[in-house]
Formats: sequence, structure tokens, C-alpha cells
Amino acid sequence: VFLYGMLIALIALYFLLFLNPYLTSLLFAIVFLAFAEEIIKFLAFRLSVFKHHELDEPVDFMIYMITAALGFAAVENALYSFTGFLIMPKIAPMFGLNVIRFLGATFMHALVSGILGYYLALSHAFLKKKIRFVVTGFFLATLLHVFFNLIIIEIEKASERGHLAIYLGLFLLLMIGMFVFVLSRFKKLKKIKSICQMNS
Repeated sequence: VFLYGMLIALIALYFLLFLNPYLTSLLFAIVFLAFAEEIIKFLAFRLSVFKHHELDEPVDFMIYMITAALGFAAVENALYSFTGFLIMPKIAPMFGLNVIRFLGATFMHALVSGILGYYLALSHAFLKKKIRFVVTGFFLATLLHVFFNLIIIEIEKASERGHLAIYLGLFLLLMIGMFVFVLSRFKKLKKIKSICQMNS
């Protein structure tokens, strides 16, 4: 699953670079790219493990979605590190960039994919509400991804305006909130019976 996340990230990069000139509006670009990345991570999960017999417990949806997200984030961080090194080929700035990427984007990808995985699990445990849960999952994952991107953009600007503490606070609030939600959803899914018959 991790390797699929890496592979699909590389393939998707080509198409996103192709579409980049057409994303003229900043807000539209942020929303579109956030949604596209959530679709990409879901495809890694869908193609690698969705029909596998190991996907037999509700919590597995969250675990494997998080794993796919970590593979995606690994490629994304490597590309950022490479381009960052080309722009500022000094060890200290590149190290700082990698720390920010690890603490921010990697956790964000894992957490929003965990949230999506939770709703995917519900969609298979409660088939009558399947579409509702899938739509809710993608909507929340994309929305939180967009909020994260907007906060990061403001953090980059805030250092010049003296409002850095405010946006850092929002950043921590968002990350902690998502972490608590994901942790609570893990506990909730453990109470739902096995869905192994789905892949039998």
C-alpha cells in the first residue's frame, strides 16, 4: 500500500503539472489540488488492498488509507527537498524545509486520509448509507486539506506582518483537532463487527 502511494504520486504529478497552467485562480487551485490529492491517495488504497483478504476489519480502512497517504507524502517530501536544494543548496535551509514538511504535510496527509478511511469503513458497514458516508468522507478530507494549505500560506506571509503566532496557533489547533478525531474514530470502529465477508 505504501509503495502504491508512492507510485501513484509520481504518476499524478505528471498530470497535475500538465493542468497547472489552467489553474489561474489561487483559491480554485488550492481546492482542486486538495481534492485531487485525496482522490490520488484513495486510488492507491483502492488498487492495492481494496479486494485483498487482509482488509477484513473496519479499522483496516483507516490503517491502509493512512499507509497510502504516507507513501504519497514520502514522494512529495522528496520532491520538495530536491527542488528546495536546487533553489537554496545549503544544508541548513534544506534541513529546516524538511522538518516543516515532516511536521506539517506528512501528518496532515496521514490524518485526513485516516478521516476518509473512517467514512469508507462506515460506508461498507452500513450499506444503506454508503453514498452519504463516501461523500462526507471526501468532503471533510478535502475541506481540512484546504484549511491546512490556507494556514500554511498565511504562515509564510505572517512573518512579514508580525502575525505569525496567530497562524501557528491555528495550525496547532487544526492538527491536534484532527489527531484527536482520528484517535476517537479508531476506538469507535473497533466496536463494529468484522466485515471480512465483503472480500470473501
